[in-house]
Amino acid sequence: MIARNAAYLLLYGLATLLSTGRFSLAIAAWLAPIMGLLFLYSNHQKASVRLRWLFLASWVALSIAWYGATPIWGLAHLVFMAFNAAVGVCVYILVWWLWQPKVRGFLWTLVFPAVYVSVETLSISGSPFGSFGADAYSQVNFLPFVQLTSITGLLGISFLMTWTASTLVWCFIKGRARSLRHPGPWSMAALLVAVIGWGGWQLQQPVGASTVRIAGVTAQSVDMHQYMNWFESDPARFDEQSRALHRLYLESSEEMVADTGAQLVVWPELAGLGTFDSVEQLLADASELAARLGVYLLVPSLSLDTDGERVALNQAHLIDAGGTTLLQHVKFGGNFIEGTQPGPVQVSWVDSSLGRIGVLICWDADFPDVVREAGRMDLDFLIVVAKDWAGIDPLHGEMAIFRAMENRVSLFRQADSGLSVATDPYGRVLDKAQGAEHRLFVDLPTPQSTALYPRLGNLLGTLCLAAVLLLSAAKGGQSLRRRHWQ
Repeated sequence: MIARNAAYLLLYGLATLLSTGRFSLAIAAWLAPIMGLLFLYSNHQKASVRLRWLFLASWVALSIAWYGATPIWGLAHLVFMAFNAAVGVCVYILVWWLWQPKVRGFLWTLVFPAVYVSVETLSISGSPFGSFGADAYSQVNFLPFVQLTSITGLLGISFLMTWTASTLVWCFIKGRARSLRHPGPWSMAALLVAVIGWGGWQLQQPVGASTVRIAGVTAQSVDMHQYMNWFESDPARFDEQSRALHRLYLESSEEMVADTGAQLVVWPELAGLGTFDSVEQLLADASELAARLGVYLLVPSLSLDTDGERVALNQAHLIDAGGTTLLQHVKFGGNFIEGTQPGPVQVSWVDSSLGRIGVLICWDADFPDVVREAGRMDLDFLIVVAKDWAGIDPLHGEMAIFRAMENRVSLFRQADSGLSVATDPYGRVLDKAQGAEHRLFVDLPTPQSTALYPRLGNLLGTLCLAAVLLLSAAKGGQSLRRRHWQ
């Protein structure tokens, strides 16, 4: 018994480690909740002791999996992961209070996914870090399954994964003979197969007859630490180096258009790093280049003030083939860490001769509730410019793919030091590249289909929250009545 329980705990910790952060293996994300429930319900230690062990295993696993993948280091990282582990164990505490599979019927297996999705809903909607850590991201390569995000968003993936776990644990506890005779597990399995089958059918649908030729260029990786050292200690050199960076990107764009015939050229985040004056000159030069070549340019910039009187401004500028700036998007995600001026919390978009184009910068794409606007406004293309670090590569780029599937838009993500990727509205990768210097080139299709998720929003999360609150109230009232009669 002790050896079996230890095995459950060890497998839970290992599966948690491999299912998130720098690893994100698909099968591990399915295994972790199964092992967690088996450990919780299959040993004779006090519940409080079991939950402490689950917390410890989660804390160790998350601390390892996310080290280097968050902008938090050292002791602060351990404290932050302890908080995340505590949130995760709260799921098991609430499930233990509400559900005893030995005496409950099959429908009670829905308690675990309802609680899990409720906590994930609150975590994602209330976190300044966005949707980092959501279980669905581990399934990025299981395309038939994750097509469900076009209806439910990330939450539907978590719901089915955790319902699978509670169903298997219920069958284990009830015994094979009894569980095989019950229609519940077979119904749940049929639903899972139907979702995957529907997703496979979706992947057979035509994408769109028209395309736009888009090219991305990462001409040089920006070492932000080096540039900031120059900015603080040698402003003249900072200005010289940033202007050289600008010239490199302008020249690379001209070469890219000549080589590929691109209609839109995209640069990565920080390609336009410089002072407010040098950025202004860059935009003038980019407008002239766009008009001369007859192409669209998406130029990101990070404007710094050497006098310290103006807050740093992280923007993306979409310039049309006539040299006119169609939109300027100000980054809204992660400003509290990066120290830049926050922009409106929205997708910036515009109608153009290429189609309806939306623009986001890096961290902005991690907020599904915000990016739902891309689906509501029926955007054709979602362009994301990014600057990643090693610890979140390729996870961060893969997260952006879900915004394409949720909203049925084509995605083009150009990154510095991360995953540059282009996908169709179903998340199928059309081209990708990585490295300090790389290019991306693709004919990106104009979508024909629409998604329900942008209209339904987090309806599943709301329903799960309501169900958990009702069950908790009923359980609490039952406990009070027992105390009264005792």
